[in-house]
Amino acid sequence: MYEVGKGILNGVLLLATIWIVNKYLNCLFVKKKWSFFSALVWIYFVIFQAIVEFRDKYGNIWITVTVLVVTYLIAMLCFEKAGLKKFIYITFLYVAWSAVEVIVIGIFENIQISARMKYDFGEVMSKIIMVFLIQIVALVVEKDSKNNIPLKYNIFLLFIPLGSMFILANEFFFSAQKENVIFSLLLYSVVLLINIQVFEVYLKLIRFFDAENEKVVFEQQFIQMSNRINEQNKIVDDFYEKQHNIANELIIVREYIESNDNRNAKKTLENILKFKEEGVLISKCGNRIVDAIINFKYATIKNLGISFSLKITIPEEMSVDECDMGIILGNAIDNAIEATEMCVNLEKKITILMGVKKGTLIIIIKNPYENELKKSKSGDFLSTKHNSKGHGFGLGAIKKVADKYSGDVLIETQNNIFGITILLDLEELCQ
Repeated sequence: MYEVGKGILNGVLLLATIWIVNKYLNCLFVKKKWSFFSALVWIYFVIFQAIVEFRDKYGNIWITVTVLVVTYLIAMLCFEKAGLKKFIYITFLYVAWSAVEVIVIGIFENIQISARMKYDFGEVMSKIIMVFLIQIVALVVEKDSKNNIPLKYNIFLLFIPLGSMFILANEFFFSAQKENVIFSLLLYSVVLLINIQVFEVYLKLIRFFDAENEKVVFEQQFIQMSNRINEQNKIVDDFYEKQHNIANELIIVREYIESNDNRNAKKTLENILKFKEEGVLISKCGNRIVDAIINFKYATIKNLGISFSLKITIPEEMSVDECDMGIILGNAIDNAIEATEMCVNLEKKITILMGVKKGTLIIIIKNPYENELKKSKSGDFLSTKHNSKGHGFGLGAIKKVADKYSGDVLIETQNNIFGITILLDLEELCQ
């Protein structure tokens, strides 16, 4: 029966080893698509680890070096970029892992118990500790996540491995007095699996809450944008109406001058000049939505020393939903204004380029920036606000709209100029 229990335990230990390595690499690097060589190196790693686990002996320097090299190959073939970082992080993983095993072996070295039980318990305990450490690494990496899971649950998660260690230690000392240790081996296996599964469920909950939170924010933006577009259209309509009435007001001014009523003539002219100063429309491409959004944004920042440079050649009517256009332009221009406003040494100029080429709407917005840009491990830009909670959804909303139109969002940073290019397939939507 011992051999059966030992076989089950070795299988679980193998699974735990694979999980630890895979989770550690996934926490720190962006995964590539599967290829023949990436699958091959993983298969080799699994086979080699199976041999190591089922031989039931402590490792040696050659096993450690081989595992280190194979893991580094996995990182190179299965994950993006960061060559030197990969080597450093993988080396750190196995140094920490070896240190944990040495400490565990040292603690139980002088206990009068069979060598096989010491080995089994040491293997399980070291894996539990590594799962615990990987949890900490993952939570640190996930700190930029926008989830709303309370801190007490994060703390509770970390206590699960600690409680497991306590249970296993008690079972270890209790099993030392028994001849049949099959129950202990099965308990070790179950506890180790529970730790891994609980952590997987927790990470899935984080991602679920992130997705739900982003969905709610996106829906709110959609509703707000609908209201703003109506307001902006009304402002534009009022402007055109007033502009149309200027000719009539100038006729009145002429009548005042002819009747030597200089006081009223001056007053009417001042009202006309005030209107022209306050109601400057810098965007006159003919597309009402685009004009309304850009002019509205410019009106809010023209006193901040920020200038707009426009080159817009688009049709008056396009197959892009008004709210979708509002979300794209609104978020992109808001981000540009926010970054430009904080500039001290650079020219505060935002460049907006729009055009249609081969059925694709191309939107390019460029702005200067001086603050350090923050990125997640997947390369997504993060909010630089001190209180980032509730922020940072702008680019996500833009990407959602781009996906709706089978488009793409490209970001480039060079010489302190942030450029975002948004591509929307207009023909795809019409089909």
